[in-house]
Amino acid sequence: MRLLVDLRARLASTIVFLCLAIAAPASAETWLRTETPRFVLYSNGGEQTLRDYAERLELLDATFWEVYGLPRPPPPPRKLPIYLVNDISGLRTVAPKLLGTAVGFYSADAGETFAMALARRGNDYVLLHEYVHHLTFQNFPFGYPAWFVEGYAEYFMTTTVDESDIKVGLASGRAEGLTFETWLPMQDVLSKRVGEIPYAQRETFYAQSWLLTHYLVSDPKRAQQLQAYLTAIGKGEDSVAAMEAATGVKADAWQRRLLAYLKGQTPYVQFKKTQFPQTKVEVTRLTPVVSALLLDDLHVRSGVGAEAKAPLLAAIREKAGQYPEEPFAQLALARAEIDLGDPMAAAPILRKQLTANPRDVEALALQAGLLMALGDKTPPKRIDYYNQAGSVLAAAFKLDPGRYQTLLAFAHSRIVESNYPSDNTLTALLTTVKLAPQVGAARLEAANALVARGRDRDAIVILTPLANSPHESDEAKLAREMLAKIGSPKQPPKP
Repeated sequence: MRLLVDLRARLASTIVFLCLAIAAPASAETWLRTETPRFVLYSNGGEQTLRDYAERLELLDATFWEVYGLPRPPPPPRKLPIYLVNDISGLRTVAPKLLGTAVGFYSADAGETFAMALARRGNDYVLLHEYVHHLTFQNFPFGYPAWFVEGYAEYFMTTTVDESDIKVGLASGRAEGLTFETWLPMQDVLSKRVGEIPYAQRETFYAQSWLLTHYLVSDPKRAQQLQAYLTAIGKGEDSVAAMEAATGVKADAWQRRLLAYLKGQTPYVQFKKTQFPQTKVEVTRLTPVVSALLLDDLHVRSGVGAEAKAPLLAAIREKAGQYPEEPFAQLALARAEIDLGDPMAAAPILRKQLTANPRDVEALALQAGLLMALGDKTPPKRIDYYNQAGSVLAAAFKLDPGRYQTLLAFAHSRIVESNYPSDNTLTALLTTVKLAPQVGAARLEAANALVARGRDRDAIVILTPLANSPHESDEAKLAREMLAKIGSPKQPPKP
């Protein structure tokens, strides 16, 4: 889970693993929902705030492609859910250990991929930073160096949208620090991951990464040099040497050049809002039952720490008990029982829901989860239960082919195959990576399956973006460990 915080708090874009929670009290607030081509947004604030956010996000996505110089691709198979809340307590309902400086977070894992943010204007920059990561991973899943991954996100996160104009590449709040702080050696900026930078110097790393990116992308000739550098990196060349070869600038000369650039008029790109299609925003009001359980259910889907399980389960049982005939409440309860409590308690809930609606994909996925939970509890019957789960998930996938969680769960159900991974299972895993390239667990599972089939080269391609992730997650560390055993990629990133 990537924590989005005020830049002054020196915690931007760090990975947070949440393991401690206190169940939040039920909220009397009514939630609103809207859907755009690329996002599903929820808010417990005002309707106009939700409309503004939806329109801005679609404009920012369109602007990204305009600046990048590529046609805007069609919407992805799965829209990114974004939850907007009024204050930190709303964030902590899902992520209880967030610090008081937090304004949101982004999470991409096996259960769900989503973002949360405070709904106040002025927080766009932090959400946009992480959305750029999400977007580039979706469309350019290559092993880019950390400075560029973070620098490009920093470059775009200052984008502003007003009544008529969109401006990209505005000066960052980082600039002032670069004037007075001691710089990191450019050799370190070019070659190290964020986690390898001393904590006290990470703000400086982000600032230098932003300025170097700004310098390179702001001029067409330098942009070509940047592409040459990235191509060389993709071929496995050393980052410092590749930058010197592409630009003609030695590492120890960059500070002087970038400071001179910073003291000048740093350019920005400006567009008219009328250049882009207008987003039609229709807002619906969610029912009281959905409003009451929306965030608790999201907490379960995004992972719950051991000490949080009992209070969260109790809260969901109490709330769902008030709505015994409401499918959303009962499915939230079934999920909580399977993941946190007594899986068998979910059986009658799911039986009732699937009898009423046999095509309910969420209920089918939960039924498969129940079957695998039962298989884990009764080893002699594990193969039978897992096979049943696989059949249920295959049916769910036919109903909703864009749901990556279904395919990932299907692949897990197939670990009982005598020939694991079969062709079908491997296809499911590779399709999962295509649907959700941000999810590290999917990449690790797919890479393991490829190695088992003797396809080390393909495993390297799958692992490299995760291994080179600037965020120091456990999944990134596992990816690097796997790569150390099977080699390094020699494939250039595509433009």
